[in-house]
Amino acid sequence: MLRDMKTARKYLIIGISFVVLGIAGSGFYLVSKIGLPVLKTSLIGFYIGAPANIVRVELKMALAYRNFGEALEILERQRIIAEAMGFTNQMKFELIENTYLVVERALATGEQAIFSDWVDYLYELSPDIHIGVSLVSIVNYSNDFEKTKKFAEQALEALPTDELPYRAMLLADDRSGTRGNKAELCKRYRNAQLTAIDPVYYPNASFQGQGLRTLIMALEDEESIVFYAVSQGLKLGEFVNATFEFDRAKNYHQLRLIMPTVPGLKFTLDHIIIQGSRGRLVLSGKQLEVTPTYGYVLSRDEFLITSRFGEALLIRSNTHEFPETSQVMLRYKLERLPITNFGGCQQY
Repeated sequence: MLRDMKTARKYLIIGISFVVLGIAGSGFYLVSKIGLPVLKTSLIGFYIGAPANIVRVELKMALAYRNFGEALEILERQRIIAEAMGFTNQMKFELIENTYLVVERALATGEQAIFSDWVDYLYELSPDIHIGVSLVSIVNYSNDFEKTKKFAEQALEALPTDELPYRAMLLADDRSGTRGNKAELCKRYRNAQLTAIDPVYYPNASFQGQGLRTLIMALEDEESIVFYAVSQGLKLGEFVNATFEFDRAKNYHQLRLIMPTVPGLKFTLDHIIIQGSRGRLVLSGKQLEVTPTYGYVLSRDEFLITSRFGEALLIRSNTHEFPETSQVMLRYKLERLPITNFGGCQQY
């Protein structure tokens, strides 16, 4: 009886989905005849995003009860709807992204194994989408070391700083009994130099044109007027001097450092130098009040970065007022924290 009810609900949702999409399609046809480009663009966006949006509420309900078998059925319904609508590249990406949202909540090996065949299908569907490749390596670490290694290496070729393939290979190496590759994997992980986790979140048209290796310094006054400057060459694992040049001297009361970073980083603020009309003001990290937007404070001058979407540090002085300036120099260090305490990994 319960199974019949679930089957009926599944087909009811699919039926309702096509009714909604039919209405949207009719609206798109009418708007194209009338000639309203803004509304036309909105309807196109609704149409393309419909398969993912239709099932998202259902997915949340299934995940609330950790029912991953049902979550897989819901993803299958998203596939059916998307195929009926032409399966655009955006629809494929959203199917993979919804799968990622489910799999990252599957903490037990048995929960992850449910998705083994599904992630293989997603990879064949769109082998160039990075998170899809990562998913194959994550799901298969418990039963297929060679497969995990193959797809993890493919994912790391595109994004060397993504920690998920490293985690999968470390766990697979442990389960395979070889236990011989951990030190090398840890070294690669700690030394990888690219920053932001996924180009989807840092396209060329991102905030102030910020790229993967670009820091932005903002000077903010009390009326929320903001002045920006950039510094290229973000690096991991060593102290770096970053210089930010502004067009003219500015009045401001706080700094905001914006970084396109991966999670699991320790940021050390050694000092800042503010070049003002009356000379230089040097403030050590311990003389500054720093508040992370998403991360945490480890000590007076050390901060933990946890977000996949970058970090912004709000910086104020607890000893001096900031002078007018046209240049700010920041000395900092970014270090990747270990993802395992396996022997041989702590030294890197």
